[in-house]
Amino acid sequence: MSGRFYRGELASYFEVDKLKRGKQGRVYLAKDQENENVVIKMSKRRFVPITTSSIELSKKINSQVPTSIDSIITEKEVLKTVTHPNIVKLRDTGVKDELPFIVTEYIQGPDLENVLNFYKTTLKKPRLPAQLCTKIGYDICKALEEVHSKGLYHGDVKPSNIVMQGKSSKLIDFGSSGQTDKAYEHYTGTPHFSAPEHIMGCPSAQSDIYSLGITLYTLLSGNTPFIGPALFVVQKQLTDEIPNIREHNSRVKPELSEIISKATRKRISERYESAEEMAEDLQAHLEVEEEELPLFDFEAEEREAVDKITRRFDYEVLKHQTYF
Repeated sequence: MSGRFYRGELASYFEVDKLKRGKQGRVYLAKDQENENVVIKMSKRRFVPITTSSIELSKKINSQVPTSIDSIITEKEVLKTVTHPNIVKLRDTGVKDELPFIVTEYIQGPDLENVLNFYKTTLKKPRLPAQLCTKIGYDICKALEEVHSKGLYHGDVKPSNIVMQGKSSKLIDFGSSGQTDKAYEHYTGTPHFSAPEHIMGCPSAQSDIYSLGITLYTLLSGNTPFIGPALFVVQKQLTDEIPNIREHNSRVKPELSEIISKATRKRISERYESAEEMAEDLQAHLEVEEEELPLFDFEAEEREAVDKITRRFDYEVLKHQTYF
């Protein structure tokens, strides 16, 4: 598979290595014509041109469940619409072997799922520092502001869809995105991070806020609020309140705990009205100015270890990221 060429609408790319293979498609590391790293995400199923016959075929096989092609096309359209420093950049699009693909910037850094695992396994720390989590939350709120301003929602905010790059965080994987004014028949999110209304088919901007709140809860406690099989978690998300984060991490200040609690209320009317409002509270909670914030807020020997592994976060680590 390695060594294939991809001709996009704007440029050509040379495949270097396979990064990830999932249910919905494949992700490759590639080089552009300037020899810079890019990421190519490609659907698995063959691309069928939209014609009368293909629509009839779709009806016959009852193919209303989103496919990998739907995911790639959705991500392409969303990334064409949104532009923000905290959102992965779309570089190009194309079709190869009747399969649509997108080309995005290559982000040299770990996703938060990997960061949390690194804390647990290498540093023997059960969770991330609160100050770092607050900064991450602020960055993603700013990204969501841009998404929501276009009448869209992300649909799958979670640690593996947030990548750290230096002192900043970037939101990736928009394959589950949609319009905030539409109801959807099929659920495409991740149960452990999904709001009740999202699970029920009515995702909104406030659903992303809920998911971000669960993400911060996970980073600060080391685990999601509800642990178990998907169906069990779905039932819990629909009926049970999220436990107070201070029950699992007493170092979290009451102000930050309240931010997470407000973001994860079951009733939409009781949550933050916007990502901007949540960002304001997170910004107020930061104890130092952004430019003075260390990359990882803990002891010098631990910071040195993280700096080393961060420098090694080239495509070897990117292989373990979850894109689908």
